[in-house]
Amino acid sequence: MTLCAMTALFFLAAITRAQGLQGDAGTCDAGDSACEVANAKEEAFFNTYSSPEAQANMVLDRPRTLAYKDAMMHTLNKKLFKGKVVLDVGCGTGILSLFAAKAGAKAVYCVELTQISRLARQIAEKNGLSHIITVIQGKIEEVTLPTQEVDIIISEWMGYFCLFEGMFRSVIWARDRYLRAGGHMLPDKLDMYIGAATQQAVDVTEKKIAKWAKPMYGLDLTTIGEVLIDWANYETTSLTQQWRTGTYPEIAQIKPEQMLTKGEKVASIDMQTVRADELDKLKATVELEVVRGGEFDRIVGWFDSYFTRGGKTVELPTGPHAKSTHWHQMVFHLNEGFQVKEGAKTVGVHMTLTTAGAFQREMRVKFDTRIPAVSKGEKPTLNSKGFTVVILPDTSQWSGVGH
Repeated sequence: MTLCAMTALFFLAAITRAQGLQGDAGTCDAGDSACEVANAKEEAFFNTYSSPEAQANMVLDRPRTLAYKDAMMHTLNKKLFKGKVVLDVGCGTGILSLFAAKAGAKAVYCVELTQISRLARQIAEKNGLSHIITVIQGKIEEVTLPTQEVDIIISEWMGYFCLFEGMFRSVIWARDRYLRAGGHMLPDKLDMYIGAATQQAVDVTEKKIAKWAKPMYGLDLTTIGEVLIDWANYETTSLTQQWRTGTYPEIAQIKPEQMLTKGEKVASIDMQTVRADELDKLKATVELEVVRGGEFDRIVGWFDSYFTRGGKTVELPTGPHAKSTHWHQMVFHLNEGFQVKEGAKTVGVHMTLTTAGAFQREMRVKFDTRIPAVSKGEKPTLNSKGFTVVILPDTSQWSGVGH
């Protein structure tokens, strides 16, 4: 697969992250090219997110949608919503607003920037909840709500590796502006993790090639099976090399058996109290415990969300050992592979993550890694690599991830 094809696939993956939220677009001074580029990126960002198909992909993400439903409609959590005023930031099709209304909220304000807000309004009407749900099109920072404060703010604001897309700024702004004292944020807590992994083994099992080992149609076609094995190995090697020489991470579903270490927490976020500037730059140093030997050539990042404000705590994990979600994991490929032994010393990783660039939906991540020596007498290997996840003004060229 070419790098262009992978970039195109990232574009297809990215449109599944549809939200209506804060924008950086505004009026630029004459000749301010940086401002013009940021505005073009912002426009491209939201244009990709008005697709009904993109919204449908999120609704069909069962672990994600059922976690939000359980957080609001479980018997022990419904009392949190009964008679309350709720704000849904970046509501998309409004499915979270529907859950809040059915849980007993007396009023729900569903704010969505894109034209998908029209669909949200229709869905609320079809479900007989338009007398509770008010759909408002616009940026949360610019619209006027029919209330001065709300009891609860719900939002599915998380991007890849939690912070990509920068939606947390809009949600925190809404909290500071509208949430009453003692009000609740859902989700209210999030943890970010990293772990060390290896590439997935090429699937050349006997089961896969057994069909070619027997005569087919009265002919000996075993050569096809042999070529398939060679091709699978070539594709894996070629793709791995492209990721290693590039500086973009990949979005992929990592299998548990690919993980060489346990995951370690690199950040905890309390949405009740966190400031936006606290998430502009994160630094963490962790020791990853090796649990399986193999070639360590990638660092995997994911996050878990928690809804703890009701009577029943609900978790939404997105790591390799959890059910697959549309977030998958963010995979940072090192520029080469390193052998690690099971039971060896830990892999040391220092991570720096920056979200406060010229365009604040983008992200920069750097890993400084210490790989333990394999043989006695050898010194640990040090490795450093930086990554970028960026949005380009041309919507056909999202850079950052591919499959």
